Amino acid sequence: MKTITEETTIFQSQTTPHRISSLSMIVSQLRNTQNLDGRLRATNMLFREGLEGLKIAAQLVKENSEKSPELQWTARKIFWDNCASKRKSLLKFPSRVVLPGLIERGGNKRLGHGFIVGIEPLPNNLLLVATVSGINLYYYQNNSQLYLASEIDCPLSAFAVRGNILAIAAYKDIFIWDLNTGRFLSRIQAHSDSINTIAISPNRKYVATAGWDETVRVWKLSTKSAILLQSNCLVVEAIAFSPDGKFLATAGWDETVRVWDIATKELIHKLTGHENRIVTLKFTKDSSLLASGSWDETVRVWDIEKGAISHTLKSPCNKVYDLCFSPDCHSMATVGSDNSIRLWDIRAGKQVLTINSCASFLSTVVFASCGKKIICADQETLYIWDIALAIPEKSLRESLNRIESICYSPNGKILASGSWDGTIRLWDVSHSKESRILKGHSNLINELTFSHNGKILASAGEDQVIRLWNINSGKNILTLVGHNDAVKCVAFSPNDQILASGSRHKTLILWELLTGRKIAELLGHRDLVTSVAFSPDGKLLASGSSDRTMRLWNPCTRRLLRVFTGHIHDLQSIAFSPDGKLLASAGGDKSIRIWDVFGVGLSRLLLGHTSIIHKIAFSPDGKLLASVSADHTIHFWDVVSGQTVKTIRSDVNPFNSIAFAPNGKTLASSSKHGVIRIWDLTKLN
Repeated sequence: MKTITEETTIFQSQTTPHRISSLSMIVSQLRNTQNLDGRLRATNMLFREGLEGLKIAAQLVKENSEKSPELQWTARKIFWDNCASKRKSLLKFPSRVVLPGLIERGGNKRLGHGFIVGIEPLPNNLLLVATVSGINLYYYQNNSQLYLASEIDCPLSAFAVRGNILAIAAYKDIFIWDLNTGRFLSRIQAHSDSINTIAISPNRKYVATAGWDETVRVWKLSTKSAILLQSNCLVVEAIAFSPDGKFLATAGWDETVRVWDIATKELIHKLTGHENRIVTLKFTKDSSLLASGSWDETVRVWDIEKGAISHTLKSPCNKVYDLCFSPDCHSMATVGSDNSIRLWDIRAGKQVLTINSCASFLSTVVFASCGKKIICADQETLYIWDIALAIPEKSLRESLNRIESICYSPNGKILASGSWDGTIRLWDVSHSKESRILKGHSNLINELTFSHNGKILASAGEDQVIRLWNINSGKNILTLVGHNDAVKCVAFSPNDQILASGSRHKTLILWELLTGRKIAELLGHRDLVTSVAFSPDGKLLASGSSDRTMRLWNPCTRRLLRVFTGHIHDLQSIAFSPDGKLLASAGGDKSIRIWDVFGVGLSRLLLGHTSIIHKIAFSPDGKLLASVSADHTIHFWDVVSGQTVKTIRSDVNPFNSIAFAPNGKTLASSSKHGVIRIWDLTKLN
């Protein structure tokens, strides 16, 4: 690949002396200036240099993805806005920027985007798709084909975009980004509890937020100072600025729409009539009308000047989840609990079209800028509909289904994830790409585990079967049937000759892998078996159960050796230490207990989590024990001292499973919102 200097030399012969001098200055600044602001200014100057400048911008897109992602983003934006015919050529070089806080914590690698939160059309054929893990910008062609152009990796619970300013709400904080450069601008610690909804004023000077702390605040971006607009209110779920910048509307659980004068901060209208929570608000372009959608199965259209109802649109048996006006403001689209898209004539106040979708939970809807297409989404998939034909033109699977289990291959190159839809995905860890999908289960995957030689993957399903997969071919090579209820856990013996599995039916079964024959059924647990593990030498087998006990077995003789008691709630996870001397257990009582396998009692009691513990795992060197909990944290414990040495917190995407990489340098975490993140443990404080 040619460098910037080489690229400049190639077309200097076609350039005037004045332009050569100007280009040389820009290239010199790009090459020699370390300050990011200076380099971004130099990049923005490329547009003035015509075709030659655009060529350098294109080159920056290709060579700065890791060295300077903001520079790549800015160059792409210049090229995108000024050279439409060449856009598609840059799509194989997608830009990706990451929240600095994630980089500092070593969490800058991500697999999957997570559940969809919202969508927003942008100029120049771009479509913004917001997910729980950030923002994805797609190039949208006339044939409805979608190409990923850029990504912002930033936890997200709500978002707003206005011009080049993007505001992302994540738990209690607001993160402000510049969409022109992909640059992170600022963080505002906004609320004392989670933020529900966010909006940006038309002049991009203010951001309004509402949170679970029962307050509505308006923030001045230049000073990060706030005006408390409303307090001690029921939860506010919807907030919107009028396009003329004069009004701010809020609504939520108290079934009332409030309209505030921005200049005076005074309440000017209190609009009542809804009979259930209000979840969405939208103004028309001229700011004369405000629409509110509610779970009472109606949309009410309000005349802002009069402060009175203009139309009531009734949608029987259909709670309204989202609405949008068409570009000409003559029509409105709504989505709701019946998963249909409804089109309304605003002037007549009548429904004119119903589009029945195959989606599972349509939650957001927008018109394409042309006004002829509707774009909507459920949690996992984006749909583009042609209004005239009432048929879907395109669907894009943006999110993984809810993830239940993850595991690394022995060589650390593959990560497997199992989802609620019964699919298994294999990921190329080094390239952060999905390499294969395995289908066969008819229900959620409770657990995955690789054989010790890395050739086979075992999956335990809610559909009562265990499937063995050949990793190289992706084929289901063996199906083990014998449990009478959901299979909760599986484990390979160290020599890969025996597979142990536990089920909701309280049974623990041993299988001969060569033949798929059931060779033993171990009875004793009084409730479902939740976790199973072989000792590193294969001489012991441990099982954990919702009966609050952990049992130790001899897998050869099938004899029960020992019962560990002490937990006061169900066990969720157990693990042997790499040397086989310790056995850890954790579950619903929020505690972790480390037992001496060959001793007489409890070795350590680890306390620190505030909710149920889903999974525990020893690091490959046995020095750390990691635990993941419903309290949104992953704790790393020093096995010798029993003290917490590191903690990862995720307030937007609660963790539910973890897996150490074989080298012990990284840890993978998954969430039930469909996001897998790889953490560099060397960067954790």
